Amino acid sequence: VGPFLRRTQSEIREEFYLNTLAAIEVTRSVAQSMAENRANSGILFVTSNAGFMPIPNLSVYSASKVFQIYLGLALAREFKNMGIEVRVVAPGPT
Repeated sequence: VGPFLRRTQSEIREEFYLNTLAAIEVTRSVAQSMAENRANSGILFVTSNAGFMPIPNLSVYSASKVFQIYLGLALAREFKNMGIEVRVVAPGPT
């Protein structure tokens, strides 16, 4: 949280990794197992309403949340015929 230019490269990288690449890695890992077992199963992306709007001082966060939303929506279509249901939940402030 804070102005983009005041955040360190490391802070930005860690936040980006957690909200994007880690989500891909975990999702791929569980989806692979689900697809192989052909069991009716589901994946739930808990993202944020911040993904629906650019937010100053939360620029990386809101950008990474829109990534999660679109990843979930795309995988919902991709996995539809595999018995894997994908849902995206975007709660507001908590």
